[in-house]
Amino acid sequence: MNIQSEKLNIIQQLLVIQDEKLLSALKNLLDFAGRNHGEVPDFYADLPFHVRKSIEISISQFEAGEGIPHSKVMTSLKKRFVK
Repeated sequence: MNIQSEKLNIIQQLLVIQDEKLLSALKNLLDFAGRNHGEVPDFYADLPFHVRKSIEISISQFEAGEGIPHSKVMTSLKKRFVK
């Protein structure tokens, strides 16, 4: 599919959206892309060193099989907070 067809497809999808929050989020995304010429900034490089280090440790722990699966966390939280 060429880029013009993709654009028309997106426009058709936009015309039927009634969710104001979704439309606002899409507008913000388009505004951001317009200001940055479609380039996404490298947020990671802008993070403080201690935050980057924490992320790297977390990734290492995940790769080593450490941690709790999302499903177990959600089950635990539902038991604790949903009544």
